[in-house]
Amino acid sequence: MRCLAIIVAVALAGCTATVQAPAPPVTAARWVSLGEGFTAQNDRQEITLGPQYGAFRRIRVEGIHGRPVIHQVAIEYSDRETQIVPIGQRLRPGQAQVIDLHGRDRSIDQIIVYTEPGYGAYSVFGT
Repeated sequence: MRCLAIIVAVALAGCTATVQAPAPPVTAARWVSLGEGFTAQNDRQEITLGPQYGAFRRIRVEGIHGRPVIHQVAIEYSDRETQIVPIGQRLRPGQAQVIDLHGRDRSIDQIIVYTEPGYGAYSVFGT
């Protein structure tokens, strides 16, 4: 009987389970639509925003149809500063270009996307 107790104790010692605390939730950036489904039929698309849209840290331009060619993006902030970002890229559907804005939490008056006409459609998001 004593031998059985030793065997059980040894077996239990080798079968210890480790319980990990649950991983903290992943806080991904929440992207909001600033304009969807713009066709690249013209050489530029102006997206008018304003302070009512809130403040942003990043802008994302994403191809949604065809292969739009994005030459550059101009961002005019509410304080009238302008940030011009050269892109020079053809975006496949689902492919995106993310732009970090100068400063933090910037209010945007207008975004201008310069494209090569006739090659697809894209959407613009902010976070």
